[in-house]
Amino acid sequence: MSIGIVGAGISGLHLALRLQQFGLDTTLYTAKEPDGLRSGPPLNFVTRFDSTRRREQALGITRWSSSAYDNAWMHMSVEGPGGFGFRGRLPQPASSVDFRMYLAALLEAYAKRGGDVTVRSVADGPELAGLAGRHDLLVVAAGRGRSPTPSGATRPARRTAPHRVTWRAGSSTESCPPTRRG
Repeated sequence: MSIGIVGAGISGLHLALRLQQFGLDTTLYTAKEPDGLRSGPPLNFVTRFDSTRRREQALGITRWSSSAYDNAWMHMSVEGPGGFGFRGRLPQPASSVDFRMYLAALLEAYAKRGGDVTVRSVADGPELAGLAGRHDLLVVAAGRGRSPTPSGATRPARRTAPHRVTWRAGSSTESCPPTRRG
């Protein structure tokens, strides 16, 4: 069975690595090579909670398993009209890492283990249909920048207000700060 996976985000890469463990023939379509991911503009710092960290262990991804990366608590605040904040300890430590480094490492692990990586942008419509014809199953795991939205909506269904959301995480050696209102 041949499986094509469009998208090298967390979902696409975790799926590719898991299917690879089962010995299935997979091809991962990604817009960028690992070095291109690493050198791109900052995306975010992905926080991987216990369930994701356990899945990484099962996939043999241990690059960030050290407790040096652990976050024992999180503090979130929403600034703006009616802003608020909250904090709490996590039942199991989470871990945060630069998303660019994370995706590049997963892509390298997949390729190093014999995975077929095709570097090319894949558009919607006819291009996806062409890829579907090459595989028994084509999984589209590409969410960032995909258009149109599945609902077909072109604008939000409700009004939004400008707010800034910030969060802070800390290790088990740091105390969890008090919530601040303001």
